[in-house]
Amino acid sequence: MKKKLSLVIGSIALVLLVSHWLVWILWGTKSLIFSILVITEVLLALTALFLFKDIWIAWLKKSRTITGLQKGVEFAFVIGVMVLLYLVVNQNQARLDLTAQGLYRLSPETTSLLKSLTNELKIISFRPDAASGPAIEYQENLLKTYKAKSKYISLQFVDPIKNPVLASEYKLTEEISTIFEFGGNRVAVSIREVMDQDAQTGRMNYRGEEAFTSAIKSLLDSDVRKAYVLAGHGEFSPNTTSYQGYSDFFTALSHDMIEWKSLDLTKFVEIPQHTSLLIIGRPTHTFSVAELDTIKDYVDRGGNLLVFVEHDTTYLLNDILKEFGVFFEPNIVIEEENYIPQLGNTVFSPRLIPHQITDPLLRRKLPVVVGAAMGLVSVKETNIGNISLEITPLLLSSKTSYAERSLESIRKRKAIKDKEDWEGPLPLGFAVVRKKLQIFRSLDGAITNTVESRLVVFGDADMANNAYLAQWANKDLLLNAVNFLVKRERKITLRPKAPLIAEYNLSSTDQAILISLAILLVIGYIVTGVVVIYNRRKRVKG
Repeated sequence: MKKKLSLVIGSIALVLLVSHWLVWILWGTKSLIFSILVITEVLLALTALFLFKDIWIAWLKKSRTITGLQKGVEFAFVIGVMVLLYLVVNQNQARLDLTAQGLYRLSPETTSLLKSLTNELKIISFRPDAASGPAIEYQENLLKTYKAKSKYISLQFVDPIKNPVLASEYKLTEEISTIFEFGGNRVAVSIREVMDQDAQTGRMNYRGEEAFTSAIKSLLDSDVRKAYVLAGHGEFSPNTTSYQGYSDFFTALSHDMIEWKSLDLTKFVEIPQHTSLLIIGRPTHTFSVAELDTIKDYVDRGGNLLVFVEHDTTYLLNDILKEFGVFFEPNIVIEEENYIPQLGNTVFSPRLIPHQITDPLLRRKLPVVVGAAMGLVSVKETNIGNISLEITPLLLSSKTSYAERSLESIRKRKAIKDKEDWEGPLPLGFAVVRKKLQIFRSLDGAITNTVESRLVVFGDADMANNAYLAQWANKDLLLNAVNFLVKRERKITLRPKAPLIAEYNLSSTDQAILISLAILLVIGYIVTGVVVIYNRRKRVKG
């Protein structure tokens, strides 16, 4: 009876172990099925011990068994010490950097910055437990290195899926993000900023220290700037969360320490003092003369503008843009190169022109995408009376592109190239530094003989919406533009650390299979040894 029972229990145990192994490979250790199998195996083992207690008690009483158990205890002790050492090293692996590239070896600037902390810096790393890969492993180890450098750093890893309340509190725009919080202010760093891949060589660039130290530095500097978003003329809303809304862009501004509010000039006679930036988002309704004068006065006092225009933008906005030597005529750029086939030849990736706004993207070969963009125009004369202009194009369409200028064709979405259209390449964005020589009291109250104001204008508003911001490097471009406008040069220049050899990134399933093969090899080695010893003893007895 017990022989049949042992056969049944052994068969069930074998099925459970094989199932357990397969579940681990496919879904990992955090799945519900994995937990159920573990509980079932434990219950089965306890049941077997109870049913066959007389057998294993008798086995334990044998002298050879006692000697074997002693050897087994010694072996288990050695294995236990090895496992303990592994766990200790695994928990503190970020502190001992043995990588050839020194991925976790912090620069003197970062080390000095962390040692200067005197109050708590809170770091919360959000990522789903199921997420894995070299970027996540690198990020977690690097964060542990940061924590080890200062007793004032608290580090927490959170699954946003399991803890949606906390994720909502921090207004996550990306599932895998790290939040740095200090003195009531917050800065978010996405996984894309931590590690990226060179499009040409395929090598991974490790930028974690650059991103993390920049975030901490901005918090310690307490460099919060005030911005106003113009309203009342059909501009896009900063609070719309739909696919075509702009809430993600303004959330990113808040994370980058830009404190923004809406401003309706029909209700306020002037732009508030100490306003670092005025954002004008594709106004479609006309401005009054008083409103235009208010904006011009703000510019003359050293105000800065971030402007988005499209073919349906009110033409009166040119009165402001011409103060900076740029203007527009209604058009839509049709691209013949680098466009996205699924979305049509009005959605494309323009060429980036070197400037401090675009340089970080050029170094990392990151693409920006625009949709139904409008070509812009700049004046040739950059010195007019007591005003000097430094005009730099930021984005250019290709040589084979053209600007459809017929409003009728634009409305009917039937663009036909003719002699009235502009030939490419066409500027789609400008950065302008305007300097006016005069004795004047600037925005911060200082008496100066030179008033500097800045403008960044893009011939597309879609590039800032939630859909575009989430897929390409538009967010990086726009935040760089904002930092340029508010004269906040806080991005440090740490060289990214690239691996010395090409990498192959294993998925969690691949890793599980390799570990399984290694375990099977060890088991095979042990079984082979047992069989050899058994056969030798059998021959000796014979």
